[in-house]
Amino acid sequence: MGIPFYDRELIDLTAKERGYTLDYVEVHEQNIPSNILYEMVMQDYTAPMESSLSKDDALFVAQSRIIRKLASEGPCVIVGRCANYVLRDCPHCINVFIHADHDSKFARIVNRYGESEETAAEKLKRVDKGRANHYRTYAGGDWRDSANYDICLNSSLFGIEGTANVISQLIKGQKV
Repeated sequence: MGIPFYDRELIDLTAKERGYTLDYVEVHEQNIPSNILYEMVMQDYTAPMESSLSKDDALFVAQSRIIRKLASEGPCVIVGRCANYVLRDCPHCINVFIHADHDSKFARIVNRYGESEETAAEKLKRVDKGRANHYRTYAGGDWRDSANYDICLNSSLFGIEGTANVISQLIKGQKV
């Protein structure tokens, strides 16, 4: 659709802005354990964050600012990172939640990412728990709650390509 797409690119942008290593951002960005942060995200504070926030909170604020900047530049796709919460006041933002059943997610980890079945089960549990904790900490809710999104799709039913096609057709019908 010609719309910029940001997923892992947010790790690079955040690391560059904050001076963190890519490894640090990748490990901590969605696995970090305060509504005052929302105020810092919404405003462009120029005071150094290091003196007032934990490293994890500063990471969330920095990444949130990047998300808001990217969204202000025009249509884009942002994967995860509480973007639906960070951009909740953007009137033209369409929030999509893609979920899958356990067996489909497990198979994708094994087949697409080459994990062993033993490590796949642990990784699936760890990643889902980390995302849930991250969302609860910074957005104050359940990341799987359909009320937080405009569209929820089960990729187990449609497959990856089918899910992308459904979203594409829905978006093409909207004025973005």
